[in-house]
Amino acid sequence: ASGGRVFVTTGFGTLVVLDGASGDEVWRVAAGAPFHTAPVVVGGRVYAITNDSELMAFDASTGEVQWTFQAIAETARILSAPSVAVSSDTVLAPFASGELVALLAPNGRRLWADSLSRASSLTSLSAINDIAGRPVVESGVVYAVSHSGVIAAIDLRSGQRIWSRAFASTQTPWVAGDVLYAVSVDGELTAFDRATGAIYWVSQLRRYRNENSREGRLAWTGPIMVGGRLVLANSVGDVVAVSPQDGRELARADVGDPVFVPLIAANDQIYLVTDKAQLVVLR
Repeated sequence: ASGGRVFVTTGFGTLVVLDGASGDEVWRVAAGAPFHTAPVVVGGRVYAITNDSELMAFDASTGEVQWTFQAIAETARILSAPSVAVSSDTVLAPFASGELVALLAPNGRRLWADSLSRASSLTSLSAINDIAGRPVVESGVVYAVSHSGVIAAIDLRSGQRIWSRAFASTQTPWVAGDVLYAVSVDGELTAFDRATGAIYWVSQLRRYRNENSREGRLAWTGPIMVGGRLVLANSVGDVVAVSPQDGRELARADVGDPVFVPLIAANDQIYLVTDKAQLVVLR
């Protein structure tokens, strides 16, 4: 949502803009390929990435394409809807190949690129390199994590890595003060020192539907910081609040259905959408 309008990308390859008050359609454009990411609107431009790894920048007023950038096409990816991050005139775009690319917002010129892929022979699934969560920019540093197992802090201006660690995730990291929080594909909620990558603590969240038989592996979404607590949800409907100081569980709720879409906090409330298309609001 931006400027009283709602911007929507679809798997049918269309970008649609609606009036925020009435829902009336303002304009729509066809990209020629399904969109893979959620749209971001900054500085009068709409940014979104298609399923064939093409970043497109549209004029937010008219829908006219201003520029495009083609990254390495990768067919194997995580089913998610990340988005680009924008800091001043720099666009940080995550791609299914594990590439993180910085581009100049006015014209799409590439500034630098980094690959967050890591060779792994464990399973074919672990070979998927997708950066399935949104990059985060804080104080001139970009934080991003890939499914294949690299979390990194990168200098925004130079593109040089400040630190990196072996850590696989499909979620967007959360920065709070001097700490970077992220949840791994194995349900390990980890607190990193934002400056060095050192680990403060690791909290093992529920991993399986049935912990005794180790059956029914769970997927977690989050974390977000709400009221001084880290909040996450999972694929069986658990919503947990965790202490950011030590990873201890403080509260728990059950919404009954799987949650895969990232949580949103606003107006002292937590908004989430279940896999059965129910909107749930928690205080």
